[in-house]
Amino acid sequence: MRPEMPAIALTGIGAVLPSGLGHEALWSDWQQSPPTLGRFAHPLLRTSRIVAYGAVPEDARAASRDAVPFKLRRYGTDPSHWAVHAAGQAIADAAIAWDDLPEDRRGLFSGQGDYSHPDIGSLRASVQAARQPGGKLDYRVLARQALYRRGADPFISIKALANNALALTSLTYRCRGVGCAFVQNEAAGIAALRRALFELTHHRCDAALVIACGSYAEPITLAELWQRGLLGDADAVPEVLAGFDAGARGSVLGEGAVALLLERTDDVHARGGRVRAVLHSARGHAARNPRPERVSDADEGTGHAALLAHLPTLAGTSAVLADGRGHVALDSREANQLARHLPTGTAVSSLRASTGVVPAAGALADVAMAAQVLGHDLLPPIRGLVDPVVSDGRVDWVTGPARAQRFDHVLCMQQGYSGFSSAVTVSRAA
Repeated sequence: MRPEMPAIALTGIGAVLPSGLGHEALWSDWQQSPPTLGRFAHPLLRTSRIVAYGAVPEDARAASRDAVPFKLRRYGTDPSHWAVHAAGQAIADAAIAWDDLPEDRRGLFSGQGDYSHPDIGSLRASVQAARQPGGKLDYRVLARQALYRRGADPFISIKALANNALALTSLTYRCRGVGCAFVQNEAAGIAALRRALFELTHHRCDAALVIACGSYAEPITLAELWQRGLLGDADAVPEVLAGFDAGARGSVLGEGAVALLLERTDDVHARGGRVRAVLHSARGHAARNPRPERVSDADEGTGHAALLAHLPTLAGTSAVLADGRGHVALDSREANQLARHLPTGTAVSSLRASTGVVPAAGALADVAMAAQVLGHDLLPPIRGLVDPVVSDGRVDWVTGPARAQRFDHVLCMQQGYSGFSSAVTVSRAA
């Protein structure tokens, strides 16, 4: 985002996460010790290699399905249902007269990290239908099932679309204005946010819904991440996510959706609305190496130098919500980059222990919690951090009790498994 672009107001927040419904549930969970991530469970997968997982609770799943109009439910995935519910929460939280806003002035920008469709269940159904006596497969039947009958799910081609969440949300809340859909990795949520800021700044919409959703509950993806060593190993399976801890065993994954409602600050003041915080930059960096766990922390290609460069120029006190995925190599690299580029005394925390690593939506969850930090003058600690990977005083880790302090800015950092890094600056409203 160009420096001359004005700040954009964050007026509404919605969330469907392992903590339950709403951003207040996540804020409360972040302050608890220990956080409440549950056990991994999947109807088609049994494994001893993945123990902990940040699953959306059943009551939140049910409420999200109910939030989608009945005729649309069959066309959506669980993450898309969560996105629709989160969007409704954000609209309500902003206290905006949604029905009075022209439909063609409602922007909608989505990021999907939805790895669950096409899913292993459809493949399993196709294989079972094609299995002949003696165990051999009839490949003609398999082709008909997989290509023409879509396995067990006739709507799989719709559910697998990169704009599935955008389509369901648009139809539910009648968004006919500008919009974009981004898909797959951690960059998707940031890309949606950046586009929304751009379109609002150029007056191409009057309100922008930014939604991001995703789930790692897909066996093939889990197997790939396990093989890369990101989820621990056979002798060290993580039961909690211990970000930035030298004794961490590996990442704990999760799922969920987050929605942000953005408006121009002048428009919010004109309608007498509340500004939770303002966003005035969202930056991204794609590393050359798509496997960041193999990159030295000394490699400036990680992008932290560029992402953190503007912090010293901000007036007031800043804090950082860092990533901290519980993988020692990734966390050591991130911590050393923070130590190298952060102004001295900048408080650093992370909320990953409360959500797990959530595709696409994790970055927006950080933005939502940054607004809470600014609103409560309180920065909760990094749960599970006992032995920091950088312990020489160069990084001001927030541990123990929450830090009561007034901050003017919170920088939300993220580093993805694909090598993508991002930073979003959230500032106190004037």
